[in-house]
Amino acid sequence: MERRMFLGGGAAAGAVMAQQAATPAQTAAAVRMRSSGYSPFTTPDYYTFANDLTIERNQTGKPHAGKVLAAIQAHSDDITLYAGGLVAKLIDEGYTGYLIRISNDEAAGRTLGHGVVQNEIDNREAAKALGCKKAYTFYYRNHRMDDCAEIEIRQRLIFLYRLLQVDTIVTMDPYNHYEENPDHLVAGRAAEAACWLAGASKDYPEHFKAGLKPHSVREKYYHARSPQGHNLVNRIVDISSYIDHKVRCNVANKGKGPAGENGSRFRAELARQGKKLALLGDDDDTANVQYVKHFLMEDWRLLGEQFGLGYAEAFRYIGPQPDYRERIRQYAEKHATAL
Repeated sequence: MERRMFLGGGAAAGAVMAQQAATPAQTAAAVRMRSSGYSPFTTPDYYTFANDLTIERNQTGKPHAGKVLAAIQAHSDDITLYAGGLVAKLIDEGYTGYLIRISNDEAAGRTLGHGVVQNEIDNREAAKALGCKKAYTFYYRNHRMDDCAEIEIRQRLIFLYRLLQVDTIVTMDPYNHYEENPDHLVAGRAAEAACWLAGASKDYPEHFKAGLKPHSVREKYYHARSPQGHNLVNRIVDISSYIDHKVRCNVANKGKGPAGENGSRFRAELARQGKKLALLGDDDDTANVQYVKHFLMEDWRLLGEQFGLGYAEAFRYIGPQPDYRERIRQYAEKHATAL
């Protein structure tokens, strides 16, 4: 976790740094997260921060043009809640994004058939709100993925990594000791293992006969639902400019997400009591958006506040590793002499 990188913000003059190391004061303040009465960020040990904690900020222009991002989630509300700001940010900075859902979400939702149909619609709408080019779903049984063949899930991800030429993934941390949902761990493990294997030249040769090529995924952003103590956070991402994207993708998750249409329901409940909350506006869409932004996004506002940001998300980031073969080539170019 020693990696620090400072990048220019694109071609525009005076662009802010894309990444900067957090100051000791910022890190200390984050550890002393203040109580808001209901935020999970209130406990001091909610996050463990790395010594080389980095703040990733916006970049102007399209510095990631030509790169491909896969946001992988077990359920329709995982990426939207924990990484929606990051995904929208990276896509705005040039990535082509894809949203991959592993389960069918049958065990959650408010509509007929345990929400499967509504959740499918919502997943696609959330992908659009984030700016993704396409949404994929594998349709494994919800809350039963630890009974599925993990190697099969991994193989399907390898296929998509190669087909889409994925450079970067965003997914649940596969090493979260405090995670209670088995689907999250299965999805995270399969997504991580597929990163390396997708670049192997002898695994699944039928892919190559179909015209695909080996392609390793070299960059990973891991988020956790319950990161207390174990999960080392080394990347705070400033999502202040993308909070409305995050709000919209959560509003789109009507059947299952904690946002859904709760704003309009709350507005109607107040109306039945002869009351009105100005914040919720005069129509259902405004009510749903404002409900999510001012109540459900509070956790990410509090996290951002610790670092002087409007809103932020936390990740364990694993960047591209040095290629030893390239180092050997560079050494040879520098030191080789004529025969």
